Amino acid sequence: MLLSLLLSLTLPSEGAAYYFVDAGTRGMARGGAYVAGNEDLTAQYYNPAALINLNSGQVMLNFSLVSQKADFQRLELDESGEISQRFGGVDNIASPMRIPSFGIAHHFGLPDTMFAIGLHPPYAPDKTYTSGGAQRYTLIDAKTTQFYAGISAAHQVSDWLTIGAGLLWNMTRARQSLALNVCNAGKPDDPDGCEDSDPALTDLQLGMKMLDKGKLTGNVGVLITPHKQWTIGLSVMPPIDVEGDGHLNAKFSEDHWLNALLESGETQDDDIRVLMKLPLVIRGGIQFEPQDNLAIEFAAVYEHWSRSKETRVEDVSAPLTLNSTATAFAPDDFDPEVPIVGPVVIPQNYRNSVSYRLGTEWDALQWLTLRSGVYYEASAIPDKSLGVSLMDGNKIGYGLGASYSPTSLPFSFDLAISQAFLGTNKIRNSQLTQLTVPIDPRPALTGDPVSTTIERGRVVGNGDLTSRLTMLSAGVTWYFGKPTPRSHTPSD
Repeated sequence: MLLSLLLSLTLPSEGAAYYFVDAGTRGMARGGAYVAGNEDLTAQYYNPAALINLNSGQVMLNFSLVSQKADFQRLELDESGEISQRFGGVDNIASPMRIPSFGIAHHFGLPDTMFAIGLHPPYAPDKTYTSGGAQRYTLIDAKTTQFYAGISAAHQVSDWLTIGAGLLWNMTRARQSLALNVCNAGKPDDPDGCEDSDPALTDLQLGMKMLDKGKLTGNVGVLITPHKQWTIGLSVMPPIDVEGDGHLNAKFSEDHWLNALLESGETQDDDIRVLMKLPLVIRGGIQFEPQDNLAIEFAAVYEHWSRSKETRVEDVSAPLTLNSTATAFAPDDFDPEVPIVGPVVIPQNYRNSVSYRLGTEWDALQWLTLRSGVYYEASAIPDKSLGVSLMDGNKIGYGLGASYSPTSLPFSFDLAISQAFLGTNKIRNSQLTQLTVPIDPRPALTGDPVSTTIERGRVVGNGDLTSRLTMLSAGVTWYFGKPTPRSHTPSD
């Protein structure tokens, strides 16, 4: 029963609501405006119909670093909303997340068709804070890995229409930990009690890992070229229901008051199940080419996050076992295990998100292409839920990049940088509260069940949160034959 209650605040989703820009070096440089004018293997992710733009068979490898700088100073507010206490500031100290992507494409002698296979993860950062920081009741660390891998194809039906589709395998892995306050309800005024507890005596660190090894999904897309200077792109990726198997562990602080009553200050469950929903994603873009060496694209992305009402944790079984001290006067048939019940339902109530991107690409020289882009994205996270664990918000960003293509070699080398700015959020109406579980162990002395209740304690999400994301990416593409200039008709 205890740990099922504790779980109810541990799993805020780390899906696409937190992705910044999109996949690939060139797409990053264009601010994610790469739906209609995509010319590399990340078309598998953005719009499979755009694979027709590749012009020749090729192999692509990209490698990116994603780092989020975040500063948070937690504040305690009094009843009038004035600051009554300032806690020490904390920083996100996670190392940059390393994200590879790759793909292979060829038309196999079919001039109007292009096939591809590859792996393309969307971009999101890791989060790590000190375990004793003032943010620990919201988050200590979190890491999510997701990727799409599979096969795609594009076919040019006519001079003005290309259709494309992909069959993709989605893998999702998540890890998260935080601290909870498990206090002694039998001694409310003591340091280990519930009135003004000492964290060293009442903290419980809870960790969770889950893995969904794969869900079969896909995407479809079209390219419409009503005029040689104009291209319209549209793609749709259906929603995904993640069903991950996982592991749960809980460890009381070394001096926790409950250790004296337990066989062990740790417990775990190697067979929990986590269910959550990822959104329908619709991408659209219009590219204009005023001259042969210049392209300008406006794109928009809609993510239907309102379908994510909750996350469920099922099959929880990690009991705490009372020791002989706690059960010294209990009947012989007394069960010393504190039972666990489930499932656990974690409310989310996300909202739909829309982003707007504007990108340019200029072939400055025969061997040099320059790219740039800007974007704005509306947050999928309600303002009252923002914090170090749900570190989103309305954001603006830019991308810059270039490609070097030696005229004598069938290679292209790409570089890009992108930054997203969430600004400073002065959170004064937070609904993020410390999870407090008062436990009164005295009934166990007479053989009665030990009951637990979950309470939302003091607000721990108010404060000043400043965040900035920086992404660096490099890529190389090897062509099976030198590609032709920008065109929508593949060559041999």
